[in-house]
Amino acid sequence: KYEDFVEMFELMKELSDILRHRRHERGSIDFDFPESKIILDEKGRPVDVYPQVRNAATKIIEDFMLCANETIAEEFYWREIPFLYRIHEIPDHEKIDKLQVFLQNFGIYLKSSHDEIHPKEVQKLLTKIEGTPEEPLISRLTLRSMKQAKYTVENDGHFGLAANYYTHFTSPIRRYPDLQIHRIIKDNLRGRMNADKMEHYRSILPEVAKRSSEMERRADEAERETVKLKKVEYMQAHIGEEFEGIISSVTSFGIFVELPNTVEGLVHIEGCYELPSEKVTAGIAGYDNSEQGFVVEPCGPEQGCQAVDKRRHIRGQGIVVVWTEEQDRVSPLDRRVDIFHHGSAVEAFSLLTKVQAHLVWTSRTVHESAV
Repeated sequence: KYEDFVEMFELMKELSDILRHRRHERGSIDFDFPESKIILDEKGRPVDVYPQVRNAATKIIEDFMLCANETIAEEFYWREIPFLYRIHEIPDHEKIDKLQVFLQNFGIYLKSSHDEIHPKEVQKLLTKIEGTPEEPLISRLTLRSMKQAKYTVENDGHFGLAANYYTHFTSPIRRYPDLQIHRIIKDNLRGRMNADKMEHYRSILPEVAKRSSEMERRADEAERETVKLKKVEYMQAHIGEEFEGIISSVTSFGIFVELPNTVEGLVHIEGCYELPSEKVTAGIAGYDNSEQGFVVEPCGPEQGCQAVDKRRHIRGQGIVVVWTEEQDRVSPLDRRVDIFHHGSAVEAFSLLTKVQAHLVWTSRTVHESAV
């Protein structure tokens, strides 16, 4: 059916690879998180959920769109015509410092200068952890350390793409900023970009940028909530079944576990099983660089910790670990532990990265996922 187009497709793939290589060389960051594909029946009920894979065709389209967006942004920046840019600012150094603390648990260090970091350092990090058990966790924490992209009338570059010029030009049928940019381009091509038109765009574009950024956040939130709703509906048919998953994040009220099909559920702290108090040892785990292990110090009132309700809740700073064997060390590689994080949000989840969660899906898990 598409035999006549095969040669062109192959050339497109070759060009796509060249464009992707050039972006990689300058330091472009690629967070490759699988999107959820939800299959619905004729009544809108979910019948399957699975991760959507980015294939060669997807990457070709993506690479060509990025190239078009960068080209248009650079062209109109130098024409000094009022324009709408898509920017991604340099991360706050406080968040990068917290990420640094976490990464040191793995012997990974990010190179930064004057409280700034180059996108190529983040790219090197993602390349280094690719294929490792801790990749999903580190990738998510790294993404959370980044700022959100937004629309502005000033061109401040795009950190994630390591691009000096960037805009959204390629989708005028579904994004208002793209439509606005097409209007500007048409006015310029047709010779209508006079002084009055320039002043018109200068007056409206700041509000266009602000509103577009706000509506984007709103649309993203609506999409996330819709996906969550369909996932909850899907998992209702699997209550009581057992799953293996990866602990994706930790909060003061429990742990989130992600299943291979991208569904994420909360294991609430109140739902954790009870252990006889005489078999429980508690401690604060800290990283010991010289021994390449996690040194556990006793946790008690003299250390600023207070055990509440046997082993369920321990107040204090750092990582609080509860395990069932008398020992001086806890290894994250070969021992299942119950871990709860309290105090400041330092994202220090090193003990969790290689600990898989054994999850029995319950009606409570479904409810908590929807909250």
